[in-house]
Amino acid sequence: MKSGKKIRDNISNQKALKQVLKAIHIDAQSAFARSAFHAVLKLLPPVPRIPGADVCFELARKVVPLIIELIFIRDGKAFLIYRKDEYWNGWHFPGGYREPRTTLINDCKRLARMEVGAHIHIKGVTEIKLIEHPDGPRHHDVCLLVLCEFDGELEGGRWFARKPADIISYHRPYWTAISKFLH
Repeated sequence: MKSGKKIRDNISNQKALKQVLKAIHIDAQSAFARSAFHAVLKLLPPVPRIPGADVCFELARKVVPLIIELIFIRDGKAFLIYRKDEYWNGWHFPGGYREPRTTLINDCKRLARMEVGAHIHIKGVTEIKLIEHPDGPRHHDVCLLVLCEFDGELEGGRWFARKPADIISYHRPYWTAISKFLH
């Protein structure tokens, strides 16, 4: 009995969704489309916590997200990690998306754990430069270069005294911005 009701409810929900999508497709700028989009956004968790990159990238194409690029300098060298996927192939600075309702230092700590390991303690951060990428391969974004004061050992990358030849093109301008911190 219960499973029959579930099936009917599911079919009813699918029909309603199709009607909503059809109305949005007809006029994506309508008050109804804006209202439906707003209602769905309210239901979603913060972007970085949504499982599956597809949702994150689709949302990011609708706004200009802020990316934090973590700059780790030790003994005049910068720490980079290697990335090879559908968007990038080469060395790059670790980083990721800002999360809503958190501080910059807490975002940096979260991203450091994810990108360079759990054996690091970020003691302080300094904003270096904001760099915009309006024609990025995934979407338009703005990157904030953040110099991290830290203790511990970074994992999953290498230290570079000079810009590697195979640094991803997106991050080449970052090297110029951090060069004053290198010797």
